[in-house]
Amino acid sequence: MQLIQKRQQLGQATQIDVLNAQKSLQSLQSTLTQTKAGLQAQHQQLCVQTGWSYDAEPDIQDLPQADLTRIAAMNLAADTQTALEQNLSLQSNKRGYANMAEGSADKKNMDRTIKNQEQTIRSGMQTLYNDIMQKQTALQLADASLAAETIVRRSFTKIVSLPSWLCNVTFSIVIPSLCLCYSQCL
Repeated sequence: MQLIQKRQQLGQATQIDVLNAQKSLQSLQSTLTQTKAGLQAQHQQLCVQTGWSYDAEPDIQDLPQADLTRIAAMNLAADTQTALEQNLSLQSNKRGYANMAEGSADKKNMDRTIKNQEQTIRSGMQTLYNDIMQKQTALQLADASLAAETIVRRSFTKIVSLPSWLCNVTFSIVIPSLCLCYSQCL
């Protein structure tokens, strides 16, 4: 705004230029106010949804990075055995089973219950393990995609800084996931 006013004082800008600059400034200020209000509303909504009061100022930090060494160190068989040993319901049923009369219907039912619980625990552990492996693969794909996009952006930056003799020449740049056409001086 000040630049346009100085240009007007020097005779390099008209009153219309000054008014257009004022209009643009007011529009940007309005957008800034709306953006700040939206950010505040989202902050309040996040606070309420996570159990804080709407005006709280919790310390919101980035998520920790995935520790791929922990995934590599996983042992499904050992983890499943630990889960079977530490499941309180299963252990309670096994103690009850040991105290039941031999050959009774209750003991047969408890035997089926214990086998069902063990199978459910094994199945649950396998599902969790498979989920972790899928997410690890997805993370590796995302990292590879990010690396490829970074290379594309660097290549594009090098292409955009072309010599001045290419100004006003129409050309196309075709890069995977990016297609741009230019017809002006860059």
